[in-house]
Amino acid sequence: MSAPALHAAPPQTSSPSGRDPAGTRTRASSFDAKLHRSYRVFYAMRQWLWRHVTPAGALLFWAMLAAGSFTDVGQTMAHQFFGVLFSLLAVALVWVRKPKNAFAIERLQLPRYTTCLTPFTYRVRIRNLTRRWKRGTEFWEGTPDPRPTLAQFATLEEPGESRRNWFDRRYRFYRWSWLCERGARARLKPVPIPDVAPVSHVDLDLEILPLRRGRLTLVGAEIARLDPFALFRRLAVVKETAGVVRVFPRRFTLPHFDLPGASRRLQNGGVAFAGSIGDSEEFISAREYRPGDPLRRIHWAGWARAQRPVVKEFQEEYFVRHALLLDTFAHGPQLEAFEEAISLAASFACTVDQRDSLLDLMFVGEKAYVFTGGRGVAHSEQLLEVLADVDPSPQGSIASLESLVLNHTSQLSGCILIFLDWDESRRRLREQLESRRVPTLTFVVLSDPSAPRPDLPPGVHALPAGRVQETLHALPRPGQTASTTAVP
Repeated sequence: MSAPALHAAPPQTSSPSGRDPAGTRTRASSFDAKLHRSYRVFYAMRQWLWRHVTPAGALLFWAMLAAGSFTDVGQTMAHQFFGVLFSLLAVALVWVRKPKNAFAIERLQLPRYTTCLTPFTYRVRIRNLTRRWKRGTEFWEGTPDPRPTLAQFATLEEPGESRRNWFDRRYRFYRWSWLCERGARARLKPVPIPDVAPVSHVDLDLEILPLRRGRLTLVGAEIARLDPFALFRRLAVVKETAGVVRVFPRRFTLPHFDLPGASRRLQNGGVAFAGSIGDSEEFISAREYRPGDPLRRIHWAGWARAQRPVVKEFQEEYFVRHALLLDTFAHGPQLEAFEEAISLAASFACTVDQRDSLLDLMFVGEKAYVFTGGRGVAHSEQLLEVLADVDPSPQGSIASLESLVLNHTSQLSGCILIFLDWDESRRRLREQLESRRVPTLTFVVLSDPSAPRPDLPPGVHALPAGRVQETLHALPRPGQTASTTAVP
């Protein structure tokens, strides 16, 4: 797979206040750092309680506090109820022991690839390393920490945050909760482990629902032991080897419509060099040397076999080549629309016929990238793997994407544009492609469907975030007269 970084994204400047010219925060303040630190501690405490106290234990604890709130011991028997509950909780807490260095796990049949929001199953082999029976335990799979970094907490805004009151905008607890939810990679639940004989093992079939695209690393698994009353747990990390699953973006069912441009274009270098920089031709055969043939075309191996000078003969190749432009310039409120745009790009990467054409995936991150697939250069799985790792570039500029695609217009038969907004710079990019005889198919994923919709020219389709699939089904079929897509 070819992945040359053709252009570096232009540097962005920020004001001393920590905001860019558009008003987006670009760095964290000392107050942001204090909030972030306090929320991290609060989240860790809440997670510790959730993992170590069962629902029954929490119910008895609050019942004990309620019984202890009655101070008149002469009028009620609540103090006796309080004593019983306190003793029960104390005995359960002392009884439960940590299953230290008793287990080792091995993940079996772990898939290499999966799709976001599609559950997958795998097997875990749990080995008892001791010479005693192990009973009453649970298996807790490990996933990465979902808590956001300080930079993410300071710069990424929750959708609809501007409509919250001053206190919520100041302390941003809802933003923290939203970022933690976005950072959760998978949905898990503890699984009871059958009794394990000494120096033996049991196999568990687990199901995981991946919530986000990208790398899902399964590491930090724990074994929990419960007390006889099932009120508390004690957890211990087990010996393991990390497992990694690549989560592809979810994909939409695209309607049947014609891609822009079906004309074949000259590809300097042919198929083998379709994604590379430099000029070459496609080798087809060898022939006898003729006076005037350049020496660099002499086929030395053929000369040695035939005992006479032969040269390599080439021909130029023409085939269909499409570009898939992905707009990555998303800030906080547009992050959900960005995920929808990634899914739409993944849908095209899997749907475009790559046997007779090439598809260039173009986007801008820290630099500008081109990934080429089709005709033996790369498979759709490799393009999906690239899309699984694409991050938003909130400080980027559409000018870098414009210069990237305009440098390739001589080779392109058509272009698929996936935008996150419709403004003057994006309109100009589309017009420049059309003026260079590169037909386009344009989609604008709207982050706020309730906001006033921009005026879109004919052939530009508006897709509201959260309703992309149903809007795609409403696109006009081939042969129908199409203007701007009507959004339900």
